[in-house]
Amino acid sequence: MTMPSLITSTPVNPDVFVKEMTHHWVSFLKNAVSDQLQETWRLIAVTFNQSIYDSTFDVSDQWKVLQPPTGSGKTQGLIVYLAMLAQSDHDVGALIVVRLISQADDVVNQINKLAGREVAIAKHSRIGTTIDTANSKQVLVITHSAYENSLSALSEGTCDAFQNHMSFNGMDRSLVVIDEAIDVVRPSKIELDDLG
Repeated sequence: MTMPSLITSTPVNPDVFVKEMTHHWVSFLKNAVSDQLQETWRLIAVTFNQSIYDSTFDVSDQWKVLQPPTGSGKTQGLIVYLAMLAQSDHDVGALIVVRLISQADDVVNQINKLAGREVAIAKHSRIGTTIDTANSKQVLVITHSAYENSLSALSEGTCDAFQNHMSFNGMDRSLVVIDEAIDVVRPSKIELDDLG
C-alpha cells in the first residue's frame, strides 16, 4: 500500500504561494503589498496545508480559524491557493462555503480562470449541477444555507446531502473552508398564549 504524496511534500509550497499571491494582488487587483500582508498569506497557506494533512490522515478534526483583518486578501488567497492546489500533483478535494449564490459563482470563475481549466464548480438552486458532476470537480463551492441544510439533515440521521458535498472522486474532501462566519443566532418569536 502506498501512502499519499502529502507525506513527502506539502500540497502548496507557502513560499511559492506568497510569491503568486503577491503577483495576483499587485498585477491583477492593483493593490499595494506589505510584509505584514505577505506574512498573513503565508499563514493562510500553512493553515490550509495543515488542515489537508490533518484531515487526510485523521490527525485532528479540530477546526482552524483564520481571522486576518478585513481587506487582507482572505478570499483572494483562498482562490489563489485552490488554483495552485489544482495545478499540483495532489489529488485533494476542497469544499468552499460562501454566503451568497453570486459569491459562489464568482469564486468558481476566478479559480477556474487562474487554474487555466475547469477544476471548480458551484452547486446551488440557480444551476442544475448534478451530484456526479459536483463529485468529479476538485473544488465544490456551495452557500452557507446549503451547508447548514446538509448539517441539519445529518443531525436528523440523513447523511446523503452532507456526503454529497464531501465526496470527491470517491474520497472525502480534505479541505473545508467556510468563508465568512455562518450566522448561528436565529431569531424566533413565540406568543405568550403559546407558552401556556
